[in-house]
This record gives sequence, structure tokens and C-alpha cells, in this order.
Amino acid sequence: MPEKQMIISIDNWHGVYSNEESFDLTNPDTLLRCINDLNGKNKTSVALTHDEEIYMVIGGGNEGKYSVVGGINGQIYNLINKNNINKKGYVQIVTGGQLGDFEMKYCVDKEMAIQAANHFYKNIDFDKTLKWEIL
Repeated sequence: MPEKQMIISIDNWHGVYSNEESFDLTNPDTLLRCINDLNGKNKTSVALTHDEEIYMVIGGGNEGKYSVVGGINGQIYNLINKNNINKKGYVQIVTGGQLGDFEMKYCVDKEMAIQAANHFYKNIDFDKTLKWEIL
């Protein structure tokens, strides 16, 4: 369990308006439920925040497509799907209520998104067994 409580924020879109809900994340089951609720329609993002410099956002859910991005102390981490790294083109993912074009390498499946989020929640760090683009 993290020393300092992790905050989880989830969106819930109704037309052009989002009712965002934020609360202390006290167990991994809640995190799993929130990620499973992502549908690319009214539920499009789950944000984990440890503090202003340490965060992760899981977006998507439409057609089983997700993106995962985060940051620690000014460095940005983009989760890379090793299976798509050499594929050209773009895929559309809805995150933060907006449809966006993402390079294929940034499109991950739910399993990868959950693995990244669970590790981040438990360790306040990015899972080194996954491939990350660090900017």
C-alpha cells in the first residue's frame, strides 16, 4: 500500500459535460473496476495521482483500445505496445471525452493497461517489465 494515498479521478460524460469524481484509492479492486468501466463513451479516462509530479492516466475502452501515459518529476512516460511497434498508421481512441488519433504503438489492450495501473498503484513507479517511451 502506498505511504501517501493515491487519488483516483474518473470521468462520466453526459453530452458535452463531464461529472468528474475523485476519491482516495484504497484498494486495487476499485482500480480494476474503474478500468473495466471504461467504454469510450461516457467513461473515457481514469487518472491516478500521487502528487502534482507523479501521475498516470488510462484512457479509452472503445473497441478494447487503451492508451496509458504518466509522469514522474517532469518525465513523461507513454506505454508502448511491443506488438504494434513496427505497425504504421493510427488508431482512434476516446480519452478525456475526445476522439483522438494515436500512433499504433500507443494502442494497448486492457490487460496491459491494468498491469501498468496496478504496478503504478502499488509501487508509485512505472512497470519496468513493460516498454515505455520516456520523453
